[in-house]
Formats: sequence, structure tokens, C-alpha cells
Amino acid sequence: DNRAGTLDIYIYTFHLEGPPADVVAPEIHGAADVTVDAMTPRGAAVTFAVSATDNEDANPALSCVPASGTTFPIGTSPVDCRATDASGNSSAAGFQVTVRGADVQLASLADLVVSLNLKQGIENSLDRKLSAALASLEAARAGAVGTACNQLGAFASEVNAQTGKAITAGDSAMLLDAVARIRAVLGCG
Repeated sequence: DNRAGTLDIYIYTFHLEGPPADVVAPEIHGAADVTVDAMTPRGAAVTFAVSATDNEDANPALSCVPASGTTFPIGTSPVDCRATDASGNSSAAGFQVTVRGADVQLASLADLVVSLNLKQGIENSLDRKLSAALASLEAARAGAVGTACNQLGAFASEVNAQTGKAITAGDSAMLLDAVARIRAVLGCG
């Protein structure tokens, strides 16, 4: 029965079910503290392996500031990393990069000399040279690197003279590599 002027109106509501929204932030991996030796007076180029994974996005965007491969100055510097997935979820992680300067490297070299169990006279002689170089670091920081450089040169000369005699070739290589790196950090010619 259709009466004039009467109109039947029906309203239907449809709910379309789609995939659930991605609300999970990416995970950052490998954001761990790093310690390296300075290689120059400016510090050291430091590489690190930080990555990100996500439950939905196969390649979440990841950036770290400063970036891997940056030259970090001597001392401790923060690194801040952020990962963002395609849905806009993000997470952050941070870590510290420590670049060891000449003073810390000299102390480590002195510990290495002791650990090699060299003849007492040779160990004492090498230790005196390292102690003198360490004592002259304050002057080196002010630009007067001569004394420290000379002491490190004398240390290298003695190691070379004792290589194959009181110091094995392998131990000698470790000592000479360390002293060359410290000389480079100080800017010795």
C-alpha cells in the first residue's frame, strides 16, 4: 500500500573491517657504548653497526647523529639514534662514544709493558720513558710536544734494539704500533 506523500526511508550502516592499525614502534639494535683510541689530534673516525627492525615495515628509516664514520673528538660524545616505520611509529636509543687520548693510551701502554714480563732492567727503562712522556703531556697540550715526542722516540728505539733479543717480534709489533699511534695523536713529526 503506497499512499501518496508517504515515503519509507531506511538507513543502513556498514562497518568495513580492515587490517588493524600498526601501533608498534621499531626496535633499535646495536646501540652500545663504543671505546676507541684516538688516531690523530682530532680524535678518531668511529664506525658502529646500529640497525632497526619492525613488525610491519621491512625497512624502517634509521638515523644516528653523529653518523657512523664521523670523526669523534677525544673524550666522550653522545650518539642519538631514531627509527621510524612506515606507519609513523618511532623509537629512540642513545649510546656513548669514548675516544681515548694520549694520556689514557700511555697508561695502557705502560700496563702492556708490565704484562709482557720483560727483564727487570728493560721493563724499568721502558717504564721510565713512558712516565717521562706522561709527565710532559701538560706541556704537549700547550703545544710543546717536543719532550713527550722525544721520550716516545727513545721508547721506540729501545724496543727496536731489543726486538728478537729480550722482546719477541710479536710483542715488539704491539708496542711499536701503540707508540706510533700515540705519537700521531700528539702530532709528533
